[in-house]
Amino acid sequence: MTALPLDLQLSQLSLLPPLFRLSAKSAAAGSSKALERIPYLIADCTDLHTPRLVLPALFAVLQRAPVHCVSSQACDNMKCGVILAKSQLRRCSQCGKRYYCSAPCQAKDWRDDGHRGVCKSLQKSSIDLGTATERGFMRAVLDRDFEEDRPALFRRQVMFIYQNPESDFYCLYDYEGVPTGSGVYALENFPCENPFWEDCVARARRSGGRMEIHLMNVPDGTLDDAPRGVLSGRERIFPLRSSRADIQVGLRVIARSLPPGITDVETMKDQIDEKVAALMKPTRDVVQIHCE
Repeated sequence: MTALPLDLQLSQLSLLPPLFRLSAKSAAAGSSKALERIPYLIADCTDLHTPRLVLPALFAVLQRAPVHCVSSQACDNMKCGVILAKSQLRRCSQCGKRYYCSAPCQAKDWRDDGHRGVCKSLQKSSIDLGTATERGFMRAVLDRDFEEDRPALFRRQVMFIYQNPESDFYCLYDYEGVPTGSGVYALENFPCENPFWEDCVARARRSGGRMEIHLMNVPDGTLDDAPRGVLSGRERIFPLRSSRADIQVGLRVIARSLPPGITDVETMKDQIDEKVAALMKPTRDVVQIHCE
């Protein structure tokens, strides 16, 4: 039997639903033993109609992807925003969707920054992000790809800021198609599908550059109206939190430093890349993680 080209294998696999399931179970055995368990876990893919031809591609993705869960989170008092181990933070006991490093931070967010007005609606907000292990794995994949993509993503952000100086942006990581990729889009066009997303956008706007909206478009494991064997996608929100605003401030400085009136920003690619590389040196101690 002739094997399909890798891009067709990945498109039929639709990349991530079986990967999340396999990695969630593999993580329990520890990363060093995870790959040894693949032959015993491959049956988990059968309910997703995964063709046997895509299994080599699945192995390749598994070998490249982390299998640990992300355990860090940022304080949701936007004046604080400290990044700590999730075990060191407390959740809002009402909605369960906001984290705080201390009682004073929780009180300030409740009293001064609007959580009191949205807490009840967040309680009723239905957000399907899978199990905690699956969410952690998705965040780990996103963190890894963000780290690998940072210079190119920062260049795209500079280009967006140059062309839209009065607009904020969000980033979309698309894992549904092949090849995967990321894009930068106007936040004013962000699809606020529920109160949680609306609250995330409001927090990003008042974060002073320490929070960005990142969406992860992944297959959701259903066929719906898609062509046979192709899984439909669903967008999941994972805000990017930064320990300082230096990177976003620096990217806006770069955008303002470019000559005015450029119609094709791509012609400035090399100059932007040079400035971004210079920015990344003094900001390498800035911690950036994707949060729930």
